[in-house]
Amino acid sequence: MNAALRGFRRRPGPWRLAALVLALGWCWRVPAQGEAEAPGLEDQAVVDVLHGAAQALIDRDSAAVAGFFVQNFAGPFRVPRVARTVLDQVLTAAQTVTAEVRPNEIRREGVRALVLADLSLRFTMAGGGVQEVLGEHLVWLTREPDGWRIAVAERLATDWSVAPGAMEICWPEHGVTFPVPRDWGAFPTSAPDLTRSVLFASPNLAGSLAVAVVAVPVPVSLKGIAARHRDIPRLYPGSRFLDEEETTLGGEPAILTRLHLAMGSRMIAMETVVAIRGNRLYAASRTATPAEAAAEFEAAFAEFRRGFVLAEIPAEPAGPGPGLTPGGYADMRHGVDFPIPEGWLLTALDKRTLRKRGWALGAHLRRAEGESYILLGARKLPRPIGLKELQEAEMKTIDAAVGEMGVTDEKDLTVSGFPARSWSYSLTLGQPRRRREVFVVRGNLLLFLIGEAIPPSEYDDVCATVDTLLATLRLADM
Repeated sequence: MNAALRGFRRRPGPWRLAALVLALGWCWRVPAQGEAEAPGLEDQAVVDVLHGAAQALIDRDSAAVAGFFVQNFAGPFRVPRVARTVLDQVLTAAQTVTAEVRPNEIRREGVRALVLADLSLRFTMAGGGVQEVLGEHLVWLTREPDGWRIAVAERLATDWSVAPGAMEICWPEHGVTFPVPRDWGAFPTSAPDLTRSVLFASPNLAGSLAVAVVAVPVPVSLKGIAARHRDIPRLYPGSRFLDEEETTLGGEPAILTRLHLAMGSRMIAMETVVAIRGNRLYAASRTATPAEAAAEFEAAFAEFRRGFVLAEIPAEPAGPGPGLTPGGYADMRHGVDFPIPEGWLLTALDKRTLRKRGWALGAHLRRAEGESYILLGARKLPRPIGLKELQEAEMKTIDAAVGEMGVTDEKDLTVSGFPARSWSYSLTLGQPRRRREVFVVRGNLLLFLIGEAIPPSEYDDVCATVDTLLATLRLADM
């Protein structure tokens, strides 16, 4: 068991071993009116939801799976409609699904339950490709009017842990130190879009504090972050953006936003402080469920923020970074190289970021000023997929996130002797922007270029630079 849980277990409200409930077949009578509810009955109901969701996955029944989750569940995709779209796509493409959920520990307080469970999901696709979700997960459930539902599911990290009795956490490689709230549960989490993260749960499960460090693959600004938070009501129907203000985090300029996030039948009060240094984004957040309980955790969050320290990050070893060459980028392992277009700055993504995102390579280009950028990356395909099918899947996901948009300038290309497809569209992610995407397929490798013009008036310049990259990009036949 994760050592970081032991301090939390000493608090009132014992952790219950759901596996024992199942193995021993404990039975509880339905309480008479006015009697306290038997704890084992509620624990069993929580476990039944997890097993029901697993069976629905095995049956490849997307609607049944969704029924075990709260409205606006988003999971690692961060946008509810994207989560549902990806679920539909995966279950449609999968030939077989195996799913096993093994609850290890349950803590339940009122209408909230927190479960540690081992997940083993395996999706076998046509052509032999396999997608897997493995490892121990932290699962939050909430009791809705018609029963328990899954609200949040986060994978637990395996590469680090919180020492028992620790008073602070230090990540020197990211230059950040922050306190561990006393008597709160500490859970190191792992997500594809987060470089390092941790969640703290209050003893009554009504509040949480969290810290995340994100190595962003493209330039971002506090203004852009605030704009995206203002857009939350569109992405999470029923939610409300409350306000924002300039502040500091660890001595760095930061933006603070407050909102009420609709999750199932309840509103969650969320307060987030974000700072940016270099290519790293630092976020400290507080949630309260229901939103009316927010005042209970204001002092804890204020103290948490006061203990947040941002220090100098150890210097990288001298010499070019991954993929960088004088005047360009080269990845001999994957047979990709190109020169830097004039007037643009190139940054190669580090190996940790690539691994977290499941990419084979990655780099971004930007001007010295402004927010427009060009992202170049590659990922391996699980099976042979045509360019039009890849474009359709990409646009279904984008449409789910931001609404249907008009695609223009669709055309087939040849890039360095390999088939490619290009298209453009406009969208709003906090700020209006116009985007051009190019997919190139070489064997089982998908190379993608995304040119993002922010504001859209810079599109012609971005598009011309994408064309320059396509003309000078060299792909080896591997």
